[in-house]
Amino acid sequence: MFNILSYFIQKSFSIISILREREYRLFWIGAVFSNLGMWILISGRLWLMHLLTGSATMLGLLTFANTIPILIFSMWGGVLADKFNRLQTIRFTRSLFALQAFVTAALIISNLMTPWLLITIAFLTGMLLAFDIPARQSIIADIVPKSRLLEAIVLYSIIFGASSVIGPAFFGPLVSTLGIASIFIVIGVTYVVTVITLFMMKQLKVRESQAIGSTWENLLAGLSYVRHHRLISGLLLLSASGGIFGYSFTTVLPAFVDQILSGEVESYSTLLFGLGIGGIIGTGTTGFLKAKTSPWTVQSIVAIGTGAGLILFSQTTTLLFSVAAICILGLFTAVFRTSNNAFIQQSVEDQYRGRVMSIHQLSWGITSIGGLFTGALSSYAGVSTALMISGLLFLALSLAIVVLRKPDRISQQ
Repeated sequence: MFNILSYFIQKSFSIISILREREYRLFWIGAVFSNLGMWILISGRLWLMHLLTGSATMLGLLTFANTIPILIFSMWGGVLADKFNRLQTIRFTRSLFALQAFVTAALIISNLMTPWLLITIAFLTGMLLAFDIPARQSIIADIVPKSRLLEAIVLYSIIFGASSVIGPAFFGPLVSTLGIASIFIVIGVTYVVTVITLFMMKQLKVRESQAIGSTWENLLAGLSYVRHHRLISGLLLLSASGGIFGYSFTTVLPAFVDQILSGEVESYSTLLFGLGIGGIIGTGTTGFLKAKTSPWTVQSIVAIGTGAGLILFSQTTTLLFSVAAICILGLFTAVFRTSNNAFIQQSVEDQYRGRVMSIHQLSWGITSIGGLFTGALSSYAGVSTALMISGLLFLALSLAIVVLRKPDRISQQ
């Protein structure tokens, strides 16, 4: 027991000590605010659309508008991340995120916001994310030693889980007392703080592995690299399956609260809090994976856990059980996503990092399809049925990948 506790403490300090790296520390602080802002942004838009229309289909369409640009343009963002200064790219995109948030708040306050205007703004956000995400994911390898890359990724990922815990503490009270517009003002402020920290970072040196040649040549080279790397391509397939069916449940949470729990914004906030608690526990757990842990074993187990967790959540009918189930679901999805990211980052060559991570982020972009599917199915068959079907499909797809990609094959390039 003492040895386990000692290992736990030692490993925790090892992960936290990565903050001694100045550039990573500034990047991490900025990420704290930007992740909090992005988390509230996604939840705030979904709740705003729910208030404007009360339609599960429109919730799916909103998710589609926000993520389809990532699906279309993310690979180009990856090429740019390998060719140009990643820090400059992030400074630019984060500044525009702040501007969009303030514009959204102004439109709400002036009673000019409409469902289709909200969808347009979400689409523009997706365009920015297509270039922001590959640069943001790849820059970590530029500012920390490669030997500490896993610790840096895990500590960075913990921010997402933490923001989804902190966010609900503000989301419900702010909406209830100050109105939905206040949410977007808070979002704008968080991005302003992020931009300030990014400008405090030193300019990155030109990478020796910086991609050369035309954009098309670099794009095709990245695709060829992924196709011939069995471990990376297998992890990307699992990530994509999660994007289609495993993560889209968040799209219809407002409808689940309304139809199944008969709740309001406080119940929605409570569900998000439970999801965040599970997420931060799961992300922290990922940091204790050993260097020789089989990526395929971990991904297989947590993929099955994610599908089962989604099915369990779909069958709950009271707030207490829903929170417990979504906490379990959040834990498995966090381990699934964080370990998937970390295993890919550890395996990819630096010269292809931006392009590979852009393909990896297609798993977020592909939620545009999952969001539309879940939203439309919820309108036709009910939210609970739609979530159960999504969980079953995710289980079937992930198990198919496990069967078709045996460990002895996928462990090799």
